[in-house]
Amino acid sequence: MTKIKFLRIACLMSAATMLATCINSGTMAKYTSSGTASGLKLTVANWDVEVAEQQLGVVSPIDLSGLDWHIEYEADASAEPPANGTIAPGTWGYAEIPVENKSEVDAKIRVDYSSLKPTVTNGDSTGMFFGVVVQESEPSEGSVDWFEYGAEITAEAEGEVTRGTTAYIYVCYEWEFGEGENDIEDTEKGKSSIDGDRIEVNFGTLKITAEQSDGKTS
Repeated sequence: MTKIKFLRIACLMSAATMLATCINSGTMAKYTSSGTASGLKLTVANWDVEVAEQQLGVVSPIDLSGLDWHIEYEADASAEPPANGTIAPGTWGYAEIPVENKSEVDAKIRVDYSSLKPTVTNGDSTGMFFGVVVQESEPSEGSVDWFEYGAEITAEAEGEVTRGTTAYIYVCYEWEFGEGENDIEDTEKGKSSIDGDRIEVNFGTLKITAEQSDGKTS
């Protein structure tokens, strides 16, 4: 190849390269925008647990005096119980305390009833027992851990109450029925419980604690 031809080829290649560069640089383009963004936020879940329609931790003590007792005979639940919400030997029953979780989180309920210690006015508590459970449905007599009235105990009952639902604390009593040495004492209770001087079973104090569930599933 002659020197003149080589120079021509080199010039042509150089011109082609320059032309390609000009074409590419003239057609390459893109849109571009930039800016800032804001407004993200988190809202704290509310916490509102109510016991007997009174806000726990706000109302203290919570008044349970208006709650009714469910009372039935141990031998036959369909039998008519004593009149006027009273109790007698051979009956058992419970007071249903609603615990409504109006919070936006699930909660655990813990009931310390070591200070419950029911006592009988104007008489003894022979043959009487009590217990506490926390659950969503009514208890059966056999589902309760019973303690003798007046006994020194350290006991707690626990349960779950998910957001937007209601669980119940059941305070239960049992008065045994049978022939034996307690008949005279029990009869005296009934004879003494007249209008104006009624014998009552006075319950002590429940310590109720609600705490947020940790989200773990069992």
